[in-house]
Amino acid sequence: MKLKHYKNDPDKPEGLSENHVISLIEDRSGGMWAGTNLGGINQVDRHRVRFQHLSHDPENENSLSENTIWAIHEGRSGAVWIGTNTKGLVRYDPSTETVT
Repeated sequence: MKLKHYKNDPDKPEGLSENHVISLIEDRSGGMWAGTNLGGINQVDRHRVRFQHLSHDPENENSLSENTIWAIHEGRSGAVWIGTNTKGLVRYDPSTETVT
């Protein structure tokens, strides 16, 4: 068996946002989601090994409420539910890229 190790590299913005991964799920389409301690959410394109980052941005109300993520769950509609450390539950709709 061959193992692959992914870690944060500041010189590669398309990589993992942080090394402290707290939660991980695979959605129905085979996409992987990694919740981190301070780096928000990473959505992984497994075919291109490229990470999309969702994180808190105080200047953008359509961002995560905080970057410490404890839980991730994909609902039946395809929305991703994100449990944060101190800011409650967040709903992310990947089809519209909106956070509520």
